[in-house]
Amino acid sequence: MSDYVACAVDGWGTESFRGDIASMYIQAWILDSCNKHFSTQFTMDKNDINSVERVSLDSVYNLDSTLVSVHMKVLSPSNEGFMFHAGGSAMIDTSNDPYGGIIYGYSETEVLLWRPSRTNTNGHLVYVGGQWGNGQSYQESDVVEVIVKAIDITGTPCNITELCSPDWSKTRCVSTDCPIPPDIDNAFKLYDGVTNGSKALYACKTGYTESSDDVIINCVGGTWSMTSMFCKVVCSSPPAVENAAVLVQDNRAKYYCLTGYFAMTNTSDIIECTNSTWPTTDFKCIKFKIL
Repeated sequence: MSDYVACAVDGWGTESFRGDIASMYIQAWILDSCNKHFSTQFTMDKNDINSVERVSLDSVYNLDSTLVSVHMKVLSPSNEGFMFHAGGSAMIDTSNDPYGGIIYGYSETEVLLWRPSRTNTNGHLVYVGGQWGNGQSYQESDVVEVIVKAIDITGTPCNITELCSPDWSKTRCVSTDCPIPPDIDNAFKLYDGVTNGSKALYACKTGYTESSDDVIINCVGGTWSMTSMFCKVVCSSPPAVENAAVLVQDNRAKYYCLTGYFAMTNTSDIIECTNSTWPTTDFKCIKFKIL
């Protein structure tokens, strides 16, 4: 008996199997960007003894909810750049007719690849010829780029710009990009992006100073964090008043008469700096007189 349900033998790599009975799975997937995704690609040369035959996955995948695929990308004319599916099992392998294909199988942790034997001159990685297409777009390739993918449809994790959140029927991804960071009056703004984890830095313009050290905000899940920092006017020392001391806070100056002096009536002891300029003051301190 030479007909099997699945067969990888007689020239297809060092490991072989054949079977008369197998379980058939028919599955369909609706994929989104929250699906856990493993992908790797490399060049395979049929005649290179060191070509990859095993691909280890990045974690343990549940085969009931995982889509595994192997593709071959042609690197030579006349179908350069075209993708071909690898086969799940060998369909035919005769000693005289040319054939092509990579056979693959997989488990929860790895993907196995079989290729035609180096000693078999009729076997290729991609072959389109003979009765296939009446000679149109002929292809015979022994060197191809192999792409191996595993997609777990149960979801998570998303990439850095997305946040996975539960839905009634599935896991979905929503954008975590932030809008342009907000402006602060009289401040310059510098930010390194609007994706999740980005930062924005504020610095006050000339003539102003930061009210606090809270000058950095962060993009978290689509929203910028808050800051209470504002830019206050930088003023020089307020005008001096004879026989008086002055206390300055937040561009506001309050005068106090020295010991032995008192404030003249109808004068103001407070002035405020505006646009870096102090106004004049009528505040005066008069010496006590003992009658």
